[in-house]
Amino acid sequence: MSYLTNIVYGTTENQNFRTVLHTGAKSQLVVMSIPPGGEIGMETHDTVEQTLFFLSGGGMAILNGERQEVHEGDALVVTPGTEHNVLNTESVPLKIYTIYAPPNHLDGRVHATKADADRDIEDEAFGNAIGGNLSAGGRAMITPGFLPDIEPRPEPGNPMEHPDAPAISVHDERQRKVGV
Repeated sequence: MSYLTNIVYGTTENQNFRTVLHTGAKSQLVVMSIPPGGEIGMETHDTVEQTLFFLSGGGMAILNGERQEVHEGDALVVTPGTEHNVLNTESVPLKIYTIYAPPNHLDGRVHATKADADRDIEDEAFGNAIGGNLSAGGRAMITPGFLPDIEPRPEPGNPMEHPDAPAISVHDERQRKVGV
């Protein structure tokens, strides 16, 4: 199923460490709020690529031991196999929206704090299974029935062949008039 949201609003209003907004067949949209002095935590995804967009605040990204400042408006692509962490070095929450491909968390999962996320063994196991970190003899372990079934989606088709099909409406908040 497709998904449309105002990601700026959703990210700004999110008060949780991590909230999974949408999980598709091949990617996942997540918003995060890292408190001052907080961090995502050092991690490595073996087969998952993660793209982080820094909406507000700032901090430090650590990629394979190298430090790089991140600021409002920056985007960071973390390729599979990269050890990474993001730290909030400012006095306001660091607001991030991130895309995982393939999905890395259980659909709909919400963690109010990093401690909640760290205690969530089921969510960690899901990410490790997808990312290939749980291994038995060098192979990724995925327990049958553990992962949700993903329905194949039909190809979208040619819009010229279906001119009466509904279009997706995209709204630009900057163009809205206040009080109208």
